[in-house]
Amino acid sequence: MPTIIATITENSTIQEIIQISQNATNEVGQEVTFITFDLAVAKKAYNILWQRSDLYQNVFIHLGAFHTTLSYLSALGKLTKGSGFDDIVVEAGICASGSIEAVLKGKHHNRAIRVHCVMLEALERLLFFSFEQNKRMTKLIKEARDASEEMN
Repeated sequence: MPTIIATITENSTIQEIIQISQNATNEVGQEVTFITFDLAVAKKAYNILWQRSDLYQNVFIHLGAFHTTLSYLSALGKLTKGSGFDDIVVEAGICASGSIEAVLKGKHHNRAIRVHCVMLEALERLLFFSFEQNKRMTKLIKEARDASEEMN
């Protein structure tokens, strides 16, 4: 793709990028043009696509990995809302009380990743501990059953 010396957030620049991408797609014989933008540019690109759907019906705009991750973190925050997750995180000292709201909204990428990784580790350890306890309990029940059968 050639270098375009213009502001990326201008509609004319976005249209030029879409047209260059469509030409590249046609050259290689693909049917659909896939373009990755960050959130600010993608919003403008969606407007352009909706206004000129006749020209851009084969164009697919999607967010880059960073903004997709932020959306996912925001969704996790919504799922855990009201569950006590935020209280546990703050009381455990994983995140400060002033930051937890932004973490759950997916605003602080690094902090949110850290919080969710630490909580995932803690939950996996609890699950493993529960599994170990259950395995021991199953063994005790089997031994009790065997002992009971021996008495009879």
